[in-house]
Amino acid sequence: DTNPNSFPKGIAIRFQLADNSYTDIVSISVNRFPAATPEDFLGLLNAVAASGPDTPAPKPITQFLASHPAAKTFVEIEKPAPVSFATQPFYGVNAFKFTNKEGEVNYGRYQIIPVNGPEYLTDEQRAAAGDNYLFAELPKRLKQSKAEFILAVQLAEKSDELNDPTVVWPETRQLVKLGTLTLESIDPNGEQFAKQTMFNPLALTDGIEASKDPILLARPSAYAISYGRRLSGQ
Repeated sequence: DTNPNSFPKGIAIRFQLADNSYTDIVSISVNRFPAATPEDFLGLLNAVAASGPDTPAPKPITQFLASHPAAKTFVEIEKPAPVSFATQPFYGVNAFKFTNKEGEVNYGRYQIIPVNGPEYLTDEQRAAAGDNYLFAELPKRLKQSKAEFILAVQLAEKSDELNDPTVVWPETRQLVKLGTLTLESIDPNGEQFAKQTMFNPLALTDGIEASKDPILLARPSAYAISYGRRLSGQ
């Protein structure tokens, strides 16, 4: 949990709806994505895989980052270690189309923000923390008190890029609070549930539609492969 290469962290949230359907939100702990297309993201992953410790310079990852500034920014951005999962903000890097009952349309990106604000470890605390400190800390925290997050949507303005998750919208954009997410306990069968569940950011409900972001549209197919491998024990 302390290794900078283990970041960003992710969060998946499932809402069980009254008609027995569901809708999911899948977000990460960095407010940007390293690639604008699935092809570029695959290129990044392949470059990482081909850049072992014995690979001669210039390594494929070095060459890739030199020609892909968005990926370079993502790799080099500071990724502090949170005090807890409960103190880590999460961001939906893809835009969705929201339509209200009057037919008014807004595009927005989800944000999941700790009610008490983010909290991060110092460098000294990070060095002293255990490898699994985040998973060890959360059950202890919840025995003392619940953890709360604000679920919000950051609304785009006309000039904002809707279909490129490498582009961060200005912090001045309106943030609309949708509600509060409360975490009260850990499901003892949670690990099994996670392995047997595919969270799908395109499992949408009335009034919410996907944007044309190619990364967003590719995510369910990639998740399905991962899900199949988990079930088969790969």
